[in-house]
Formats: sequence, structure tokens, C-alpha cells
Amino acid sequence: MSEQTELIAQDVSRINLNFKVNKDLIVTEFNQNLDMFFDNEPIIVDDKTVLYLEKKDRAEIDFNLDSINTNFDIRVELRRKTILSEVSADAQIDLKFNTKYEIAKDWLVKTKTELQAHTWKSKPTLKVGSFRLSSSGIANIILNRLKPRIESKIDESLQEILDFRYKLNALFRIINSPIRIDALINSEINVQLDEIGISSLGENNDDLNGQISLLTRLRLDPVGKDLDWSRYYIIPKGVIGTQETSELSRLFLPFNISYENLGDWLKEQYRGHRFEANENYFVVQDLSLSQEEDKIKLILEVTGTVNGTIELKGKPVYDIEKQELYSEGLETKLITNNIIHKAASWILKGKIHEELERISYFPLNKIIENLQAIIDKQLKSMLPKKKILGRINVESLIVKDFNLGEEEIHALLDLRFHMFTEVQDLNFFRKGT
Repeated sequence: MSEQTELIAQDVSRINLNFKVNKDLIVTEFNQNLDMFFDNEPIIVDDKTVLYLEKKDRAEIDFNLDSINTNFDIRVELRRKTILSEVSADAQIDLKFNTKYEIAKDWLVKTKTELQAHTWKSKPTLKVGSFRLSSSGIANIILNRLKPRIESKIDESLQEILDFRYKLNALFRIINSPIRIDALINSEINVQLDEIGISSLGENNDDLNGQISLLTRLRLDPVGKDLDWSRYYIIPKGVIGTQETSELSRLFLPFNISYENLGDWLKEQYRGHRFEANENYFVVQDLSLSQEEDKIKLILEVTGTVNGTIELKGKPVYDIEKQELYSEGLETKLITNNIIHKAASWILKGKIHEELERISYFPLNKIIENLQAIIDKQLKSMLPKKKILGRINVESLIVKDFNLGEEEIHALLDLRFHMFTEVQDLNFFRKGT
């Protein structure tokens, strides 16, 4: 078997990963983070005064181009110890925050949260025994103490939710899994990243959506080759705020098909196949493929009405519209005992000749169908169940720069497809899972 060599595409490929996350997943995680803060962290004003907090309603989140708005109500209880008794004050306040966020080129997320507005639904009332006294001063104390602590907690929570560096690492564990392609090629696709871009986040009904754009150079490696995987896990610096106008991805993939592999594929299709016309017939017992000058030569070992070798030879042509590779000007010869068998001219004509011509057709649309099935199967095995849904729809496969080598056919694949993911469980991106 000929030894396959490593191939790296010189043309830059672009993978546009269109993603969406149900907004409710983010809102739920944000609320869980806030609930833990309000339930477990009373705010100490001084050695005698403590604020106890309770979030009354579910916080709402709205995503804008470069900022996030959050809104929720909290109940506040102030307790102060005096010499004679404990003084308390209750209040409920509606808070509106705005968080500016920026994703740096190293994928670290920076946020700056500020209180935009507040409304006292019930102002704090000081209770001293049976007396109650509303106090604007107490309200100001409460607000001044609450504001920086809650702003800091919102920053912390949103930075965790928007931790693209860790989320991209989790995503690349999937992208860097070798994709085994058709046995005809007997190779694996590996991705080398040059650049990553991410669009601004946007809302569409109940979903948060965006696009991650990967500039890559694809490698085609023989199946089972040992690779230095450390270089595949380096995340390039990002280009933030980009937005591709197309959802379509385009890959340029160089590949070699050895004549041996192609012959094995044809052997699977045609060994044991019976060709017949009238009372004459032959059965293909073996098959091999080779190159001769600028032509492909196919050798069939046959038995039947005639026993011997049928030689098919023609110049390979690729039909882009039909996506077919075939041999043009096919020459057919029958050899028995190394002599061309002129008496068996019936093989060179009519129905059998037409069937023999079909052997030289290699419909790439069948490879597309196989590739789609292979991708579907691998996605199913790679993506964690009930956490991420993925879909890749192959649109077209075009062969470019087709040429014959001594042992292999060399070509460049231009593969176009749509790629979508839907995150169903943010725990997939959580550290330690």
C-alpha cells in the first residue's frame, strides 16, 4: 500500500458556527447566582448594624449590542442593636442595572455594572417598640451599602456566564476531534485554527444568538497517525464584534486518493458482478486500478463465456455540474493468455460496453451523501446528550485542481455547508464537568 503523506490546505477555510442559547437558561443561571448571594451574605454596615437581603422576584435580563440590562426587586431588613433593644427597618426596592461588557482579544471578559435607576416600593420604616418612623436617611444608608455589593455580584455572575475562553475550550474539544471521512480516502480531517471572530450577541424572540467564525487551515492525515495534539489546543487571539453576512461555511480540503484505495472501493462495488448479453456473460473476479501517462487504467479479471482480463483505459474528466468523475474516450480490450481476443468483439459493443463504461464513473454526489451520514454519526457521538444539539448540512462538494500522480490522484475539495448548534444545558461549559 502506498504511504499517504500529510496534506495542509494553503487556502484559508472559514467555519461559521451559528449558535443559539435559550435565554431562559442564562436567566436561570443568573438568578441562581444572585439567590446564593442574597441568601448567604448579609451586609455588615458596622459592628451593630446588619442588612439582610431577599430577592423577591425572578431577575430579568435583556441583551443589547454591547451591554446587558438587569432588573429585579429585593426586600431589605435593617437590624441595629441598641443598649435597650434591637431596632429594625423593612423596605422593598426595585433595582435596574446596566452592565457594559467587552470580550478582549485574549477572550477574557470585562464587565462594568452600574445602578441605573431604583424605585422604593416600600420605604424603610424604623421600628422602635410600638413606634414606626419613615426615614430617608435610612434609605440612603441602605442604598449606598447595597449598590457596590450588588454591582460587584452582577459583574461576577455575568463574567462567569460570558466566560468565552473556557466555553471555547469546551467547544474545541469537539472541533478538534478528527473526522474520519469516506473509506475511499482513508483519512481524517484535523483543524488548525488561525483566527477566531465572534459577533455581538443578539436576541431573537426567546433565544440569544450569535456567530463564531473560525479561520482555519485543514489537515488531512492518514487514519491512526500519531499527532502532536498540544498545538491544536492553542486558542488564537480573537477578533471581537465581527459579523459574517453569510451563515455558510466553506472548507478547502486537500486530499489524495491512492489508486489502491480507489481500486478497493471499485472492487467492493463490482466484484462478483455479472455482465451479460444474449447468451454471453462474464463475472468480475478481481479488479485493480493504476495510472498510465495521462490516463487511468482499470483491469478486470473475469470468468465466464470468456476467461481473461478486460482492460479499460481513459482520460479522467471531472464534470462540475453533475459532480461526476469519469473516463473520457474509454478504450476497451479483452486479453486471454496475453493475446487480445478479437473473436470476443461482443464485449466491446452494445449493452455490456455501456455497463463497462459505468464502472469508470465515480459520482461524487454519493460521496456527499456518505459524508453527510458520516458527519451526522460523528456529531451524535461527539456532542453530549441533552446538552448541545448540533447540525451540519452539506450544501455542495466541488473538486478543484484535479490531477494524476504516479500512485495517487491529487485534488482539492471545496466543501460548503451550514453549521448550527443549540446549547440546551450550560453545565456543559461549567469548569470541572
